[in-house]
Amino acid sequence: MLDLTKQGKRVIVFLMATALLGIGIICYKNLRYRPRIEIISDSQELEREIRDSKIVNINTATKEEIVKLRGIGPALAETIIEYRAAYGPFRNKEELKNIKGIGRVKYDEIEKYIKVE
Repeated sequence: MLDLTKQGKRVIVFLMATALLGIGIICYKNLRYRPRIEIISDSQELEREIRDSKIVNINTATKEEIVKLRGIGPALAETIIEYRAAYGPFRNKEELKNIKGIGRVKYDEIEKYIKVE
């Protein structure tokens, strides 16, 4: 095989041990310091949004606040404000369904984000 001196064999063993130690340290760091990746479902994301956001009072909200609701654009926000001005404050959240453009699906999307006071 290889005709190495005793000192040459020691150098090779030392280099191999150093390489294995380095690989071991890298593997340990990757396992120990791996950043956590959190996979969340749509319902968990919705709950997080509710927790992190303010609930909008539809009786006092401005157009800018209403637009922050999921699926509500500037035109629909203006319609909500006009309805509120014409008919007075909302008595309950379900009354939003009387507005053209807010059906059952859209209402279900925003229902957790709104309140009536």
